[in-house]
Amino acid sequence: MRRSSVSPIFGGVTMAVYTPLSNEQIGEFLSNYDCGSFLLAEGILQGIDNTNYRIETTQGRYVLTIFESRIDPRDLPFFLDFMAHVADCGVSCPDPIVRRDGDLTGKLAGKIAVLMPFLSGHGVSSAEITPELCCEFGALLGHLHIAGLAFDETRKNSMGLDAWKTRVAAIGERGAPEAMEV
Repeated sequence: MRRSSVSPIFGGVTMAVYTPLSNEQIGEFLSNYDCGSFLLAEGILQGIDNTNYRIETTQGRYVLTIFESRIDPRDLPFFLDFMAHVADCGVSCPDPIVRRDGDLTGKLAGKIAVLMPFLSGHGVSSAEITPELCCEFGALLGHLHIAGLAFDETRKNSMGLDAWKTRVAAIGERGAPEAMEV
């Protein structure tokens, strides 16, 4: 469950994270990368499943992601390899940074974590959506799909139709028979 905590890392500012970290933990984790010396960290409030920190070092800005409980660790190589593949194809997306030991992931606070370059950007409100912006999004999505065609790895979709049928059946078994009519 996501919780708010007051963290000394961020000057006592309330932030929503699943896994709060100390400067020492972050610095030790970053020592496994060729990314410069740790300067500061800031919790990223947006997100659903994972804990994310914006990191600054002497060599640049990064995002540190800690994968939380909903993520199956066996799926991470697929997703990280896909991200690296589409980034290599020119899609503007996070490209996982390889650690000094050659791995893409490490452990932090007992959980799997990854470091990626920080990509500048901002959210878009519904009032800011224009036909021109939709065309830009469509072109980017098309580029992503074309890049993905050359990706050789596959995995079963844990959020696909078969998985939802199982979830709906479980809801029906718990006393919500109307779920079976969906």
